[in-house]
Amino acid sequence: MTIPADPPLPLAPPELTGLIDLHCHLLPGIDDGCQTLTQTLVTITALRLAGFQGSVCTPHVVARLYPRNVPANIQRGVQWLERELAEREVSHQLWPGGEVRIARDTIAWLEEQGVPTLGTGRAVLIDWWGSDWPPFCDQVCQYLLDHHYQPVLAHPERMGLEAPRLLSLLDDLRARGVWLQGNLNSFAGGEGPEARDLAVSLLGSGRYQALASDTHGPDSVAGRRDGLRWIRQQFGDQVVLDMLRHGPRRILHWGEQVA
Repeated sequence: MTIPADPPLPLAPPELTGLIDLHCHLLPGIDDGCQTLTQTLVTITALRLAGFQGSVCTPHVVARLYPRNVPANIQRGVQWLERELAEREVSHQLWPGGEVRIARDTIAWLEEQGVPTLGTGRAVLIDWWGSDWPPFCDQVCQYLLDHHYQPVLAHPERMGLEAPRLLSLLDDLRARGVWLQGNLNSFAGGEGPEARDLAVSLLGSGRYQALASDTHGPDSVAGRRDGLRWIRQQFGDQVVLDMLRHGPRRILHWGEQVA
């Protein structure tokens, strides 16, 4: 397997390297992301060429599909991958995390298994794919907020609600304290024109706290690099820094001192 063809140079100049990928599926064989260590290593190489110096490993946390993806196992998987990188002298920082699919039993699951926070802080990546927003979605967000966690809603531009209703919902969630994370692939059009238009609107209006790749393997990196390139061209280098360096670091360390 090879990296999708692209010039072997970072998309960003040296002052824009050091980006952090807050959301990606690097741990091999535990969800629908990378399936082998080779795929993981090729994906990391491609991300590094795009200017990333580290990644948060956020496998899907969906009890009915991936019952073994609990915080303790994810932590062990990250430690194992760190050792594999060290043996190969690959310099790429890793953090544990998880992408929690909201479900009716999510609160009970979190209380039983623990909360898969991003890095050492208290931010939690959540996602929802429905064409509505049922009451239990609000309940999960409020549970996290009430217990001093920072919910971060992944790729809201890809949710199934119609645009006017979705924007109203996102503004309500933001007012309650939920943060938003957009996907680079959306800006490249890889998620369709509606998702691209909504992503551009959310970024332009300052609604995102961070962007991420949501990379699932080597073949998915090219669209993410195209999205990053497009953002740099249209919004400038400072937005790249805000969304892919400063924003992720803030999220990774949010609430570390909260008891």
